[in-house]
Amino acid sequence: GVNRIYYGAPGTGKSYKCRQLPNQTVTVFHRDSMYTDFVGSYRPGKDGDDITYRFVPGPFVEAYVRAVKDPGDEHTLVIEEINRANCAAVFGQIFQLLDRRDDRASLYEIDVEKSLAGYLQDTLGDKWTGRLRIPGNLSLYATMNSADQGVEPMDSAFRRRWTMVYLPIDFDGEPDFDKKVIPYAGSKY
Repeated sequence: GVNRIYYGAPGTGKSYKCRQLPNQTVTVFHRDSMYTDFVGSYRPGKDGDDITYRFVPGPFVEAYVRAVKDPGDEHTLVIEEINRANCAAVFGQIFQLLDRRDDRASLYEIDVEKSLAGYLQDTLGDKWTGRLRIPGNLSLYATMNSADQGVEPMDSAFRRRWTMVYLPIDFDGEPDFDKKVIPYAGSKY
């Protein structure tokens, strides 16, 4: 498990690199993203004529459950545009889990609210230990567009828990313009 952010100008291949990762759960952050979107929350639904409430997992919990149920395989949570939201607010107490041990699992574990704990108990059974820790087979990858102006700044405490990988523009992949002819207004350039 790693925490890695690919950043660079638009079109440098950040999302493409993430699409190559195994067993993905993908989300996109935006200005209105909240903890309840990312982790999950109780939401209303219908059971016949009755209105009921149940816990609906967010992408973090979906990826966590898949990784715990399938410890033999690597799993990935991909967060596109991570800097479009207030990361500290969206991650909430999950922020504490970003520090990793040598075995790649979270260094710390946390207690979670009753609704999430109940969902994890029902979903994972005896694989739920009662406290949340990111397992070593779950990596968090994110993309960040460094050219955008209207984004949220990341504080240093959040940023230091990620490996930042810069993806530059690949000028070697451009066509050889010296051999191209462009007709324009009766002339050739």
